[in-house]
Amino acid sequence: MPRAMLSVLLAASSLLIASAAQSAPTPRTPKLAHAVFSPQPDYPHVAWVNSWEGTGVFVMRIQIKSGRVKEVSVSRSTGHKDLDAAAIAALKQWRFQPNVLPSIRKILPHRVDPLAAEDSLARIPVTFVIR
Repeated sequence: MPRAMLSVLLAASSLLIASAAQSAPTPRTPKLAHAVFSPQPDYPHVAWVNSWEGTGVFVMRIQIKSGRVKEVSVSRSTGHKDLDAAAIAALKQWRFQPNVLPSIRKILPHRVDPLAAEDSLARIPVTFVIR
């Protein structure tokens, strides 16, 4: 089964990201400074058969202490529920180095959030492309 192309950007943080392209249908493999496990989303079969493509933006909430992703939400849909679900499923599995990411309090100091000192946020664009 083909995999999605995954472009990675962290919003409001100083982490640097680069990606190395591979020939499709294999996705780009992200290189993220503090990610220790970052599986690619699988291309849903129905989406691949129907040649559905799209780019969505997802927000990951990460517990700083453990480096685990606590929640993933859709900031902008890919335009297809199956593609969104595949991206969310993959992003929920990501793991980051513990105690390294900046807190929400540092990234968004004016945001009212009861766990702002304990969690971090990452904004991740995910692109599904069939080539």
